[in-house]
Amino acid sequence: MSSMEILSSTFSYSLDVFGQKVKQRDTECYMKIEHSEDIQIVNELAKTIFLGLGLRGFGRLDVKMNSYGQCFFMKAKLVPGMTYDKSHFPKACEIANNISYDQVVCLMLEECADRAKSDKDQKKVVVQQNLHWPRASVSKHQ
Repeated sequence: MSSMEILSSTFSYSLDVFGQKVKQRDTECYMKIEHSEDIQIVNELAKTIFLGLGLRGFGRLDVKMNSYGQCFFMKAKLVPGMTYDKSHFPKACEIANNISYDQVVCLMLEECADRAKSDKDQKKVVVQQNLHWPRASVSKHQ
């Protein structure tokens, strides 16, 4: 899990929204979540959402936390952006776990290769099971 905090440079504690204008201006600020309690709350929610949606591999989950420490799931991106030095997914990996962009790409490729092998192995097992299923036979009665 790689959680980080994103703030707009114009952030205020009013109803400031991290919207399209902030994204276009490229004025967001990325920060490591400092409080271990906050990290635990965000990561537990993210894990529950990820598994609850039946996701596998990797993805980006957007969670907002209010000033009372309550978290709210906003959206899931199953194909997160990977623009170098701009996209939130690799930036979170860097900030939370000190994983470089190149390492993130390698980890994603390894996960995909492992999944492809696993899916291929699973298909092979199903085919082998089908070979052993009882077959109906036709006998000629005289």
